[in-house]
Amino acid sequence: MLNSWRRPGLGKRTLNENEPTLVSVPEWRRHMVNFLLGLTISSLAFFCLVSNRASAVEPDEFEVLIRGETLDTRVTSQPPGQTLGSFNGALIVRVGGEPCVTVDLASARNTTGDVVIRVGAPGQPTHCSVEGSAVTFCNSRSQEFFQQLVFARGTQDVLYNFVPVPPGRSSSCATTVTASNVRPPDTGDGGIRLTLPEQNEPYQAVLAR
Repeated sequence: MLNSWRRPGLGKRTLNENEPTLVSVPEWRRHMVNFLLGLTISSLAFFCLVSNRASAVEPDEFEVLIRGETLDTRVTSQPPGQTLGSFNGALIVRVGGEPCVTVDLASARNTTGDVVIRVGAPGQPTHCSVEGSAVTFCNSRSQEFFQQLVFARGTQDVLYNFVPVPPGRSSSCATTVTASNVRPPDTGDGGIRLTLPEQNEPYQAVLAR
């Protein structure tokens, strides 16, 4: 027996009762399925990224990440070729106002050009791993950065602002850091001796766009 049927927009045709029919899925349903599928994949990718980052940090340490593009930013008020990395030289990381580790911004860069500073690592003083303490940064010119971080075990944060604190503001950066109280990252031997200048140099750098 033959049945006849008509779909909107189509001409009349005959259909055998044993012939399978195609079910038309509304357009909005296809878009919804694609959206939910994409959202699920994105969520899984983000979860994996966060899990990998969290697992890479030692549970009792706090990591400071300085991206390579930040270090390579040109400083227009300095001689040609001067970058934030070369201008600042080395960083002394302090926790609670006391020195913990000194890192040379040129030699400490990894294969991707970033610098990862381990704070509270084995061999550093006990005050370097006090939860909730302020983490501050001094460069080789005795200038303290305006940006501060907070020590949180097992996490990583990004240092991106190299602008120093305004002149006249109290700073602990004038203290000389010796090998007895600092340890370079990823090593277990002695620290790097860094003698800071006696006077602060003005820093009126404007970053190149």
